[in-house]
Amino acid sequence: MQRLILLLWLTLAVAPAQIRLTSSAMEVALDGARGYGISKLYAQRDFGATAGLPLYRITLSQPDGSTTTITSAEASAAQVTASTANRAEIVFEHAPQRLRITCTVRLETQPSRLVWNIAVRNLGAFGIRSLYYPQWAAPLRLGSSENRLLYPFLDGQEFINPGEHMREGRTHSAQYPGQAAMQLVAYHDENHGMLEMTTDGNGWVKHFRAGRIAGALDLSIEHNPDETPGTSFLLPYDIVFAPFHGPWQNAADAYREWAIQQKWARRTIAQRALPGYLTAGLPIVTFAMRGDPYSAEWSMYFPPSNRLLNPEFKAGKVPALMQRYSRFFGSRVIVDPFGWEHHAPWIAGDYFPPAEGEAVWSKMTVALRT
Repeated sequence: MQRLILLLWLTLAVAPAQIRLTSSAMEVALDGARGYGISKLYAQRDFGATAGLPLYRITLSQPDGSTTTITSAEASAAQVTASTANRAEIVFEHAPQRLRITCTVRLETQPSRLVWNIAVRNLGAFGIRSLYYPQWAAPLRLGSSENRLLYPFLDGQEFINPGEHMREGRTHSAQYPGQAAMQLVAYHDENHGMLEMTTDGNGWVKHFRAGRIAGALDLSIEHNPDETPGTSFLLPYDIVFAPFHGPWQNAADAYREWAIQQKWARRTIAQRALPGYLTAGLPIVTFAMRGDPYSAEWSMYFPPSNRLLNPEFKAGKVPALMQRYSRFFGSRVIVDPFGWEHHAPWIAGDYFPPAEGEAVWSKMTVALRT
């Protein structure tokens, strides 16, 4: 036991206090006193906050449902196994959990970008529920001009001056694949920005986040690997930090260069054998199977959604209503019935038997198809 303690102490003692990767366009510094978390992320301006974070944070789960969290700053030992001007590898040991975690980062120059990856050797009884890597604490302000954060929720959002308007403790999180339309976030001012993206062409689950912590914005990506206890893994894609200039469209263009090379983007819509209703861009008309959506607040993002029911609604009115919409748009329309039969948001039409009975709705659907 004394020999093991001595070896761990020697490992920590020889680990450098800081790792720096530099090029003419970028510089990153990893602080050994903070588990080699990012202390500097420089490309025309510093995108790393003083109030930094450890390099990674992992949520471990047990069969009884309980969880525990570990970070690189809490590792039993840390050994820098490789360090040059453009590449670093750090191995962390978590002896109580029987985990060995290998973090790598390389600095590329054509184009200029940082590429990160992580491997976990799991010999313990824990499952890995979530992995935040690399943790990126960004400054609340980049400069005197307006700051914006490109966020991939649905078709995309931009938060204006998020460091000022987002309250501490608030976190936005969007799952990919899911509500996140793309695998990126980008933080920028009028002139300079930093794109963070993942190069995953196979749809592994992850969450893109924007959180407000003390003194910084937490833009760390949450990766969700296989949670089976004792499962080791190598993250099957890279995380990329790439500087860009100008508006958010330039960050999106950099992501597009990668995206159009993926198997799911190699053919255009016109080149695919898809049904006409998907390619023609037909209008979609939604209606309440029961109830008036305008009689209560128009929002479906929180239960209970107590909409007032409309006793005058009749399913037989729907075909004529859809014909009016068809004439208005000058095309066929897609009919989307919402099933507001119960007090809850966006309940679809599988809550049958519906009001007025199945025979009435069956007749209505036949009329819509003719």
